Amino acid sequence: MKMKGNLTISRPQGFGKDQISITVRDDDAVLNFLNIKIDLAEFTKCLTGLAAVDCELETRDLEHVGKIREREELVFEMPEGSSISRDKEAANIEASKATPEGWEYSSYFNSQDSFFTEDGKSMARTSILRWIDKDD
Repeated sequence: MKMKGNLTISRPQGFGKDQISITVRDDDAVLNFLNIKIDLAEFTKCLTGLAAVDCELETRDLEHVGKIREREELVFEMPEGSSISRDKEAANIEASKATPEGWEYSSYFNSQDSFFTEDGKSMARTSILRWIDKDD
């Protein structure tokens, strides 16, 4: 499978030792699915032609790699008596009920636009995501 992506090589500070971080991103799925951590000395050996140098690999969301991410906004009514002042626990419960099958909701309710009032009702807003095959 061929896909478009990007590669980031950085040298994060504060790990206590010299280390390189390499991140691989799938552009269509809009996710970083591989993170490589390698000591600076070992990375230098790679750059000068040494093969099979030890490193630490971390993968995530591999089930979404090679797919296309779709994102939509989900707006839903909060339960009666909920405070619109950032009732995140209730928002998570209501978002899980309102999310269509096959989609995942974001539990991030820290935006100033996450909670609002509409027609006298307490409302909440988040995003929902799903990954579909490129053929669909």
